[in-house]
Amino acid sequence: MEEERKDIILNSDMGAKVIDVLHLIYKTYHYSPKFKRKIQTLADNLQVRIKTPSRVKGTRWSPHTEKALKNLLLPPQGKTNQDVGQYCIVHQHMEHLAESSANAEIKGRAKHLTKIMKSFNFLAYCHLLLDILKVISSLSFSLQTNKTILTTATSAIRSCMTDLTTMKTLPLPNGALVDLIGFLKSQNADQHTFQTVVLGGVPEIAADDDESTYDNFSFGFRRNCVTEPLSLVVDGMKKRYRSIVGEDDHDEPSKIVKALKVFHHDSWPENDLDLALYGNEAVTSLVAWFEDILLRNGCKTPAVLPEWKRMKVLSTRHDLIMGVVPDKGAIRHRQNFLMLVKIMLCLPVSSAKCERTFSTMNRIKTDVRSSLNITTLEDLIRISGEGPDILGFDPNSAVQKWLSTSRKVKLNYVGWPENCEDDD
Repeated sequence: MEEERKDIILNSDMGAKVIDVLHLIYKTYHYSPKFKRKIQTLADNLQVRIKTPSRVKGTRWSPHTEKALKNLLLPPQGKTNQDVGQYCIVHQHMEHLAESSANAEIKGRAKHLTKIMKSFNFLAYCHLLLDILKVISSLSFSLQTNKTILTTATSAIRSCMTDLTTMKTLPLPNGALVDLIGFLKSQNADQHTFQTVVLGGVPEIAADDDESTYDNFSFGFRRNCVTEPLSLVVDGMKKRYRSIVGEDDHDEPSKIVKALKVFHHDSWPENDLDLALYGNEAVTSLVAWFEDILLRNGCKTPAVLPEWKRMKVLSTRHDLIMGVVPDKGAIRHRQNFLMLVKIMLCLPVSSAKCERTFSTMNRIKTDVRSSLNITTLEDLIRISGEGPDILGFDPNSAVQKWLSTSRKVKLNYVGWPENCEDDD
């Protein structure tokens, strides 16, 4: 999902400005212990618990940006945006540096941050960006789970694209931007503040205005900060997942991926006649594509299509897997078609599992265990990645088997000497 985030940053003026501000804040306090100590002293005097500004230009852009925005915008626990928070602390310290710093670079940076942090458009876009990253992160997490299959991944991607497209017209319900507009509307004052920072350029917000719309924003804000960035995200997702969402079927692998989606019952037609004809060509193409694998596993390929037709009639709108495997008798009568289903269940939708496997290998094969046998290492990786959860594992059977074995491996551990005298 990093590509969608790059589209927001590199092709949106306001997005680039937000990242620049977050990076300058991180740079100011990360490379200067003096400034970090001063802002902590300021926070202690105001009895505010602040978080260390995090970087945004890391390898994982989306999580880093989301964390940096939350650290800057969200109020401390137990407080609201009406109270002093980290946004106010950073702004006050930048005002102090803009007046007292002898370094021209630091002074210019502080003046720039002080001015832009008072802008309502900047603050509103930060909250909108937080909502966008929330939707994208939700999709990213769902694609990284081991239980995600092709059909559920397709539904998750389409749902994410629908949410982002809807956000062009309406803000995310219960999102950060809606909370910001609701907070500013509740002030009913000539001067609007956010964590005691006086904002400039705030539009008129009447008490009866609906905060769940963009009606209070200017046309330029809606075009440059809402419509264009969201269009870039959606277009980027369509380009990246075109073979999964059905936007591209020019090459044969993309056609096969599209054909596998007929197993998802949500796409089945309601009409009985349409249902009888639905997916027949797709199943035929799948049998031809995976013919070698099916034949090696004893599949009778001519029987797959008739089993598919019978399964549609008997399973109707129920869950596919529960419908085709209700009992052992059904498995025996549909075992040829089930091989196609098993192939669909085995197809990975992301490389997250491979990345976790490499992390597991690095965690197991450390410097002090560098002489592990390849077979042992592979077994340990499989146990760690595919084995049961440690809390649900019962070791009694393994212990009893080891105790009942005549030949036991003797572990020659060297204990620590009991009478160990100090070198002193």
